[in-house]
Amino acid sequence: MGEILKVTPEHLKTAATTIDGESSSVSGATVPDPSSAVGKLSGFATASVLQNAHDRTASALTVVSKRFSTMGTLLRDTGDTFALMDMVNPSLVTPDLMSDKVGDGLAAMGDLNATIPVRMS
Repeated sequence: MGEILKVTPEHLKTAATTIDGESSSVSGATVPDPSSAVGKLSGFATASVLQNAHDRTASALTVVSKRFSTMGTLLRDTGDTFALMDMVNPSLVTPDLMSDKVGDGLAAMGDLNATIPVRMS
């Protein structure tokens, strides 16, 4: 079978820069203040859950931004490590080794949604 994906330090650094941009985009997103809607929906069940929805959405955006930042750092650090290893002993660096390193790091981050506690009003 032919080569499907080749991972190089340059690919990892380029991916890290792209992911850094996504982290910035997500961290810059704002969640609308629900105060006005809560006031207008006073007495309705919807009003009582809007603040909770706002807080959970803001929390989720923070978590996603931090995860993107962590992924970018992981990719960049892995690229730098393997570039250095390649200078010292090129036979040590293989695409499989780089893929495994990145994959293990991403897997260690765990479930993205597990950090957002369920809270009902």
